[in-house]
Amino acid sequence: MTITHPSPVPVLLSEQLIDELPWEPLPASPGVRIKQICTGSDWATGLLQLGPGAHEQAHVHNGSQHHLWVLAGSVEFE
Repeated sequence: MTITHPSPVPVLLSEQLIDELPWEPLPASPGVRIKQICTGSDWATGLLQLGPGAHEQAHVHNGSQHHLWVLAGSVEFE
Protein backbone atom coordinates (compact mmCIF):
# COMPACT_ATOMS: atom_id res chain seq x y z
CA MET A 1 0.00 0.00 0.00
CA THR A 2 1.33 3.41 -0.98
CA ILE A 3 -0.43 6.58 0.09
CA THR A 4 -1.45 8.65 -2.95
CA HIS A 5 -1.77 12.40 -2.47
CA PRO A 6 -2.45 15.01 -5.18
CA SER A 7 0.32 17.46 -4.27
CA PRO A 8 3.46 17.53 -2.13
CA VAL A 9 1.90 19.20 0.90
CA PRO A 10 2.69 18.04 4.44
CA VAL A 11 1.19 14.63 5.17
CA LEU A 12 1.38 13.16 8.67
CA LEU A 13 1.66 9.37 8.80
CA SER A 14 1.94 7.31 11.96
CA GLU A 15 5.06 5.29 12.69
CA GLN A 16 2.86 2.18 12.73
CA LEU A 17 1.52 2.87 9.22
CA ILE A 18 5.03 3.42 7.84
CA ASP A 19 6.25 0.23 9.56
CA GLU A 20 3.42 -1.71 7.90
CA LEU A 21 4.36 -0.58 4.38
CA PRO A 22 6.33 -3.29 2.53
CA TRP A 23 10.01 -3.14 1.58
CA GLU A 24 10.43 -4.05 -2.10
CA PRO A 25 13.55 -4.71 -4.20
CA LEU A 26 14.67 -1.67 -6.20
CA PRO A 27 14.90 -2.73 -9.88
CA ALA A 28 18.42 -2.95 -11.35
CA SER A 29 19.98 -2.31 -7.91
CA PRO A 30 20.92 -5.59 -6.15
CA GLY A 31 20.97 -5.26 -2.38
CA VAL A 32 18.76 -2.15 -2.40
CA ARG A 33 15.19 -2.09 -1.11
CA ILE A 34 12.63 0.71 -1.28
CA LYS A 35 9.60 1.52 0.84
CA GLN A 36 7.30 3.86 -1.12
CA ILE A 37 5.59 6.07 1.45
CA CYS A 38 3.62 8.66 -0.47
CA THR A 39 3.31 9.48 -4.18
CA GLY A 40 1.68 12.08 -6.41
CA SER A 41 1.46 12.54 -10.17
CA ASP A 42 5.00 13.96 -10.48
CA TRP A 43 6.67 13.32 -7.11
CA ALA A 44 7.36 10.53 -4.61
CA THR A 45 8.60 10.07 -1.06
CA GLY A 46 10.17 6.87 0.13
CA LEU A 47 12.91 5.17 2.09
CA LEU A 48 15.90 3.31 0.66
CA GLN A 49 17.76 0.58 2.48
CA LEU A 50 21.15 -0.38 1.05
CA GLY A 51 22.90 -3.55 2.12
CA PRO A 52 26.70 -3.59 2.64
CA GLY A 53 28.45 -2.74 -0.65
CA ALA A 54 25.14 -2.18 -2.48
CA HIS A 55 24.58 0.78 -4.78
CA GLU A 56 21.62 2.43 -6.42
CA GLN A 57 21.61 2.37 -10.22
CA ALA A 58 22.53 5.78 -11.66
CA HIS A 59 19.47 7.63 -12.95
CA VAL A 60 18.06 11.11 -13.50
CA HIS A 61 14.89 12.77 -12.25
CA ASN A 62 14.24 15.69 -14.59
CA GLY A 63 12.79 18.65 -12.71
CA SER A 64 13.06 16.87 -9.35
CA GLN A 65 15.43 16.79 -6.41
CA HIS A 66 16.85 14.07 -4.21
CA HIS A 67 17.03 14.58 -0.46
CA LEU A 68 19.21 12.15 1.45
CA TRP A 69 19.66 11.49 5.15
CA VAL A 70 22.04 8.72 6.18
CA LEU A 71 20.70 7.14 9.37
CA ALA A 72 23.41 4.53 9.82
CA GLY A 73 26.63 3.65 8.02
CA SER A 74 28.19 5.81 5.33
CA VAL A 75 27.64 6.69 1.68
CA GLU A 76 29.83 7.62 -1.28
CA PHE A 77 28.74 9.65 -4.28
CA GLU A 78 30.36 9.45 -7.70
